[in-house]
Amino acid sequence: MSYGEPERLPQPRSHWMKRRHDRSFVRRLKPALIFDTANTYSDGSSEESTGKALREMARRDEIVVATKTFFPWRNSPNTGFLSRKAIFQSIDDSLMRLGMDYVDLFRFIALTTPRLLKRPWRLCMTSLKLKARYIGASSMEAALCKNAAYR
Repeated sequence: MSYGEPERLPQPRSHWMKRRHDRSFVRRLKPALIFDTANTYSDGSSEESTGKALREMARRDEIVVATKTFFPWRNSPNTGFLSRKAIFQSIDDSLMRLGMDYVDLFRFIALTTPRLLKRPWRLCMTSLKLKARYIGASSMEAALCKNAAYR
């Protein structure tokens, strides 16, 4: 289930929850305490809706908020993929939309080669510590993740 504004997608989908329903949905989900979003969901409006609902209904220390990056999230240069600029722009934009100082988990998705992984992993382990408590990866081969962790 995604929240936000499906109209902001190139091809709106029916499984998006309209913004006016976000608060009641979050209220029912709050016992789960883990909220996962991404910069590309509904062109960022998912993070806006999630952040607003959580700020109104939960204490920050009682929830886990995760977001992720890889795919371009707006039609401008240096967004998406894994350049240093794109990584920092992604987390900064996500934090702004969520209205938070940090996320609990920041993940890279769809990494396919060790060369792509080397730079972002080293960068994140040193530079993103104030913006994300944990750094992770998903939608990738386990061997790539293991190699990155031991670099």
